[in-house]
Order: sequence, then C-alpha cells, then structure tokens
Amino acid sequence: AEYMGHFLSVYFFSRRARGMDGAAVATYRWVALTTITFVALVGGLSPVALPLGKYPRTLSCLNMVAGGIFLAGGLIHLLPDAAATPVFVKWAKLEDTWYAYPWPSLFACLAFLSILILEEVAKLWHSGSDPQHICSDGENDEEMQPLLTTLDCPASSFDRKPVAAPASPQGGGEKLLCALILLLALSFHSFMEGLGLGAVTQPRWGVYLAVVSHKGLAGFALGTRLAGAHMTGAQGALLILVFSAMTPLGLLVGWYASTIGEGLGSGICLSLAAGTFLYIAAIEVPHELHHRRHILLKIVFLFIGFSIFALLARWC
Repeated sequence: AEYMGHFLSVYFFSRRARGMDGAAVATYRWVALTTITFVALVGGLSPVALPLGKYPRTLSCLNMVAGGIFLAGGLIHLLPDAAATPVFVKWAKLEDTWYAYPWPSLFACLAFLSILILEEVAKLWHSGSDPQHICSDGENDEEMQPLLTTLDCPASSFDRKPVAAPASPQGGGEKLLCALILLLALSFHSFMEGLGLGAVTQPRWGVYLAVVSHKGLAGFALGTRLAGAHMTGAQGALLILVFSAMTPLGLLVGWYASTIGEGLGSGICLSLAAGTFLYIAAIEVPHELHHRRHILLKIVFLFIGFSIFALLARWC
C-alpha cells in the first residue's frame, strides 16, 4: 500500500506538472501570435505616419542589433533546442547508422540555401522585368547585394545617397513589382520564423524577442516600398495584412508539427528556423558593414544585440 501510494502521488504530480507546462507553452504561443501580428501591422503602416526614413543612422543601428540577435538566436537558442528534441537525441545514440547523422545542422543548412536560392531567383526575375533598375541605389556592385537590400530603395545605411531614377512611363508598375517581390521574400522569412516559435516544447522568450524585434523593421521596409508603389491605401493595407499573417501561420504549422513523431516535427521546424535566423544575420550584417562610415558604432550595436541574446540563453 505504501509503494502504491508513492506511485500514485508521483504519477499525479507528474501529470499536473505536464499540464502546467502545456498551459505555459500555450500561453506563450498565443502571446507570440497576437503581439507579433500587431507589431508587423504597426511597422508596415508606420511609413504613412512616421518619417523614420529620414533617420537612416537609427535604422542602420537597429539593423545591426537585429543581426546580432538573429546570429545568437540561431546558433545559441534554436539549433541546440533542435538537437535536444527526443527523436534526435535517440538517433544520435544509434552509432554506425544514418540515424546518427547531424540532422538539425542539415535542416538548418537546407533552410539557409532554400532562402538564398529563392532570393536569387527573385532578383533575376526583377532584373529581367526592370532593366533600368528603378529600385537600385546606383552602386556598381548591385548584383552582389542581397534581395532585401537591393530592393530597399530608402537607404538603410548612414552614408547612402539616393540616386534619382530615370523617367519611365512604366515607373509605377516597376515599383509595384519591386514591392511585391519584397513582400514574397519577407513573407517566406516570416513563415519560417513562425515555425520556430510554434515548434518549441517550452516557452522560449528569447526566440520570441528576436522575432518581434525584427518584425517591426521588416514591416517598415515593406511599408516604405508599398507607399511608393502608387497603389491605393486599401491595396497597401491588404498586402501588409498578408505579410503580418505569415508568422502566425508558421507558428500554427509549427504548433501542429510539434505533436508529430516524438518531437521529430518540432526538431525539423526548429532547425529550419535556425537556418532562417542565420540567413537574416548573414545578409543584415555584411550589408551594413559594407558602408564604412561609422563602422565602430555599427560593430558596437552588433555586439549589443548578440551579447544580450547570448546571455538570455542562460534563463530562457
């Protein structure tokens, strides 16, 4: 009877603990879903009301902070979480088999390469449709620029000087195409980020802060492009709404995937999100450092973002 009582007490306590953990994760997911949607909407609609484009130094510093955040988020938060999922831990113990392969790293690399290929295809499509490069900044190495910065006409670095575009009877259509390609790229990024938010098995507020801090900047970049694309306010608001829904959609997909196969779906989604985080860091940081003015200030903000998120891994 004593052993049975001990067994029952342990059983019901563990069930209660799991219930509390499940409630905490559900709360985390719903908080992330609602706040990230709100931040994306505010960021996308703010170019109409706020002249943030007049302060490129502020935007550049924020981009560097975001780059450091995503670097730490991908390597220190998401990738270790993916490797710690039960199915990958189990497979790692099966030596001399393909199951022991470093699957999280592979899925992260696949996400990185898929986004790279998508953006390169989009750049080729944009260049073929817009031979005058209306959205370019006039630099000779434009083909070496990542899509999100090539298409981002307002300068995001301190020392960029806008170049007047040549007159074209189809300028409005070209700007609209530019904005739509940027929408496609940012939406894909947002969906992949949402996978990582939804796939967690315990609240990861550090990952949440990484996504929400970047969401406003991405929304602002898109809103700036849409504002100059000669479309109606309703059309622009609809596209911003589509962009804002991508991370919540990815979150719901990751939430469902976390219930599949001993954490296999969760591990894959976390790995894909890690690759996405690394890709965003890889395009934000070199692009800003390419412009040498105020280079030390940029590096300081990069380390601020990275250091804060590296420390957050200790608690969340």
